[in-house]
Amino acid sequence: MTQISQFNEGELVELEPFPSLEKKNIDIAAFRGKKNVVIGFWMPTCDLCAEQFHYVIKSMKDEKREKDTAFITVVPMGVENANVVKLAMAKHKLSIQVMFDAEMTISRRFGAYYVPSFAIIDKEGRLASHVMYDAIKPTRDISLVQALDTIRKGKRIPQIQKYPYIENEELRSMINAPAPELSLSDSSPVKVAIGQYKGKAAIALLFWHPYQTTAERTLKNLTSAVESFKESGGEVVAIGISSIYGPSQKDELKAIREEQGESMIILEDDVVKTGASYKVKTIPTVFIIDKQGTIVDVIEGDNPRAGERALAALVSFQQK
Repeated sequence: MTQISQFNEGELVELEPFPSLEKKNIDIAAFRGKKNVVIGFWMPTCDLCAEQFHYVIKSMKDEKREKDTAFITVVPMGVENANVVKLAMAKHKLSIQVMFDAEMTISRRFGAYYVPSFAIIDKEGRLASHVMYDAIKPTRDISLVQALDTIRKGKRIPQIQKYPYIENEELRSMINAPAPELSLSDSSPVKVAIGQYKGKAAIALLFWHPYQTTAERTLKNLTSAVESFKESGGEVVAIGISSIYGPSQKDELKAIREEQGESMIILEDDVVKTGASYKVKTIPTVFIIDKQGTIVDVIEGDNPRAGERALAALVSFQQK
């Protein structure tokens, strides 16, 4: 199977017409300028897919969504399997438009590798949503129907909605709560306070350790995300807090502090008071704090997408 590029959110969805159950090709571009499109990816053997498709169909009729939105489904099968699809539709009493995607071209372009999966294309023909794996339950806060209604109002879905909340319940409970103030020891050569940035800038707060490779990688990814946010006009301060266990680590942090310069403020948490107040038990852990001093997202552990997720949180909550 040849490698294929995946659509990015906001990208114009350009696909060749694909064969349908009605023995004619469906061209997604034909809806451009006329309707939004909800795409549902499924398999005839997937009972959950049928259940969720019924929910989508009912939702389309509610609030008259079907007037400005089309619902198209995609099966990763060739048109020679039309009878299999028809039997599944009859079994589940489904009346839907079906596109055949024998080479999984459509699925791969949307990144839909599981069923059921859903994606939304706006009236301009651009990918408006991340892939959602449930039509009823939201990935984070916004369900498929809520995402569609957001797009129908001409608004964008916040990027952070593609990332589920952290599973750690203790850290999850801190989201939407005021960020604790930093409790730095007297020996810390640099001191800042969360409160001094309130109303001025968001904060990307990283708990890390210079001897841990994964934490160092997260520091670099986070620094890159913060710089990207700044370049787009965002106001943010990056703060790195490391626990200290001896004089040699103080010397190493001093060198890192000089290396980071203004890109990240490096602080010392000698007796781990700040780490305790933030309930940190895993290094690295990242807290994204908005301009109001509220924690809006937490990223725990070695997450290769930590920088990408941090940027999504910063952009999303800047729009509020």
